[in-house]
Amino acid sequence: MVRTALRIAAATRIVASLGMAALGCGGCGEDTPESSDAGTSSRSASSNASASGGDGGLEATACGGYAWGTDWPPATAPAAKPVLLEPLREKKNCGPGCRAITTRLDLANVKPYEMSFAGDLMASRAYPQASPDANYADLSSAEEFAAHAIAPEPNTLSYLQSTMGPDCIAKGYTFYDDAIRRSYICQVCAHIGAQRLLTFDEGIWNDGSVDTSVAAASARYVVVSQNNGFYVLDVADGSRHPLADSLYFVTEISVFDPYIVLPEADGDVYVMDTRTWSKTNVTSDPALQYMASSDGKRIAWIDYRYSTDGTAAEVVVYDIQSKQLIRVTSTQASPSGKFYPTVEGDWVAWMDDRDSSAVNASIDTPRDRFDIYGYNLTSKQETHLVGNQAGEVTKLYPVLPQLHQGKIYVVGNEKVAPDVYYVQLYEFLLPEAN
Repeated sequence: MVRTALRIAAATRIVASLGMAALGCGGCGEDTPESSDAGTSSRSASSNASASGGDGGLEATACGGYAWGTDWPPATAPAAKPVLLEPLREKKNCGPGCRAITTRLDLANVKPYEMSFAGDLMASRAYPQASPDANYADLSSAEEFAAHAIAPEPNTLSYLQSTMGPDCIAKGYTFYDDAIRRSYICQVCAHIGAQRLLTFDEGIWNDGSVDTSVAAASARYVVVSQNNGFYVLDVADGSRHPLADSLYFVTEISVFDPYIVLPEADGDVYVMDTRTWSKTNVTSDPALQYMASSDGKRIAWIDYRYSTDGTAAEVVVYDIQSKQLIRVTSTQASPSGKFYPTVEGDWVAWMDDRDSSAVNASIDTPRDRFDIYGYNLTSKQETHLVGNQAGEVTKLYPVLPQLHQGKIYVVGNEKVAPDVYYVQLYEFLLPEAN
């Protein structure tokens, strides 16, 4: 099938009938019309640590005021430990082989969709936007913490965040009034009780040029989204490197040094090598390939090249070094919708609607369930991993799976009444390979 029709229909979202908002990657959205850069400033803090922002020096003092370079991490930072979060609701017991990582939250008030991992640190936006804190969970204990952060200025909203290695979090903040919008990205490090400014952007409200947020990160690189695309900030030297000139179809971004993997607006999957800042198209096919994710060695994505009428979505895995492509699913005879694949080691997992009330329908068609299926690349066996089977949380609707450290994590939407869902992030053990 040609890309255009599906791309317009799919864009960067899946809307299930679970009462949920649109799903997509952190910081991603549909394109907005580009406009003039007049009245806009955009810079990294590294080369502007003492520069004056649009409000008499905001960027010099934001995020604790630590300058980039030799004074980071600051030798005199207070020995501050993160404060344990008070449970908002109880954690739901989910049975053998399952653990609730976060407290139960009312879906109407939070958006805990984005998960990022580094070692035992898991960050997610699962708390109200008014709090400046960097909220995260320790996977070794399943305890939740708030790394108390300093808002860049009063009345800012805190937006997406991502782990920056096992100790720090990159967190986005935005201030806006009727005339001005200012966006900040801060690095918050609970273990040293300090934070610093990474980027600062200012522009005229609603001019389409400033809407900065965190899309993905590693200990060295932060992928920053703006209205007109993405760039990569190298925190080692403050340099910026263009990544993509559109937000369209960028549903996932994976950062595993030295590679950054993402699907782009042309319906292909790309790998950027940060050693050379060169980008390679690894699909180059007229059909649609999107929703790509990577563990730094392999890439998994959804591929529509295998059916003549373009109705069968399949999961494939690509080895970055060997360039070998492995087709994981083959469902032309009985197509099902597949979304958000994740890969780590020998496992690949994805959302699948084969057991739902609207199998392989439009992505905007209501469904009564998604299940998480997995495939072991060594045993070549497909397995139902998470869903509404007996022994788990009653009426758990799992979405957005992520593999990490030999386990699978999902956003679990527990239906407790019509159009009422409680949300937790769950951890499940993977079955042993046969």
